Amino acid sequence: MASLVLMLLALLIFPIEANALSDTDLDYWPPVIAKFATLHVQQPQNSSITDSLANAYNNYGILLAKQNQWNPAITALQQAIALNPSMLNQLKQNLSNIYFSYGYQLYQNPGEQLYSSEQNSTAKQLATQAIALYPGNANAYLLLGDIEYMNQQMPQAQQAWQQAASLLPGNQDVQKRLAKITTETKIESDMNDVYNPYFNIKIDKDVQLNPNLSVTTILQYAHDSVAPDFNYIQRNKVPVVVYNRVEYKQALAGAPSWVEAAYDGKIRIALATNQNDFHLITSDVVHEYTHVIIADITNGNCPLWLNEGIAKYEEYKHGDPPRIFMLALAYNTKNLIAWDKINEALVSSDTQTALLAYQQSFSFVYYLVQRFGMMKIVQLLNVLGNKIEFNSAVQQVYGVPIETLEQNWNLWLTGFINNWADAPVAEAAQGN
Repeated sequence: MASLVLMLLALLIFPIEANALSDTDLDYWPPVIAKFATLHVQQPQNSSITDSLANAYNNYGILLAKQNQWNPAITALQQAIALNPSMLNQLKQNLSNIYFSYGYQLYQNPGEQLYSSEQNSTAKQLATQAIALYPGNANAYLLLGDIEYMNQQMPQAQQAWQQAASLLPGNQDVQKRLAKITTETKIESDMNDVYNPYFNIKIDKDVQLNPNLSVTTILQYAHDSVAPDFNYIQRNKVPVVVYNRVEYKQALAGAPSWVEAAYDGKIRIALATNQNDFHLITSDVVHEYTHVIIADITNGNCPLWLNEGIAKYEEYKHGDPPRIFMLALAYNTKNLIAWDKINEALVSSDTQTALLAYQQSFSFVYYLVQRFGMMKIVQLLNVLGNKIEFNSAVQQVYGVPIETLEQNWNLWLTGFINNWADAPVAEAAQGN
């Protein structure tokens, strides 16, 4: 799922008897619980037996949670809490962490439904339960904030992250979140909501009044055009924010001046209030929606250059064909960017360096598609989604090291540049 990355702290679940957890076989605990339960019925006033039964339930619940058996784990901890009031705070903290972990898993891994609104709602409920049990659970506040943020509920997200910040004083990651959301909340407070089955859209009121604009048409085109290329089924609504151009620069301070769309977990679009031509922005939205798909398929495990190269390739298919004048110049003067420097070049403050990096990344993806087909790209993304290291994933999918592909791309490049020059295309957006 595409989302703001949750800043996970170490998940601390404290067993009542730490040494008991050396017995990690789940089969060990049910007979132990049964034994102590029988003794507890026979001697209900014996605090030693009661504490042992509670400890057994606690340890069993923790092991169940580690194997993602969430409901039995919750039941086991609830049993422990009912039995052992003297350890109530610690047991509640354990159950709170289980609620959080369960909610986090649901939030990060959508189910097989077309849309996961119900699953998302369950994750939010679990985060809330975790906080109710143990108000010191900073992870649960961070998760709740992430869910609200991606649901475009900015005040609620801000409040949750403020609670996390109070529990984590001085934590720079949390402070950065708060600074970002404070700016965004101020800008977006008067925006209108627009319904779309695939996108959760907020739009500047003045931009929305433009009679020539249909933002849903643009977004729907991107979805309908790009998703089939990856055999992709979207299971979560993608948050979209449509700004006027002044608001966009405020919200994305430091973004390159030539960029009028971006994706950072949300698709962000800049439009003039009186804009009439939406051809270029449609191409940009195709680009950004491609990032949505790549982030989801790979679980965020995709090199930046490949991510951008594929997005530019989708522009080539469904938007404006990328320009390659910087690539041609660099090739002819032997100034191509070394592949181990390409990610750094993509975010360079020097416009020409960044544009070359985009064009070079596009050309490599174009080569891969021409030589091996688009389905190999999709296969590579799916392998990366299993958290396989990039070079190993390339070897697995293409049968050769990445260095071999780079060498073959370089040999292929002459013909590509010449053929592209012989068939000029309309001037395209300069990348994102």
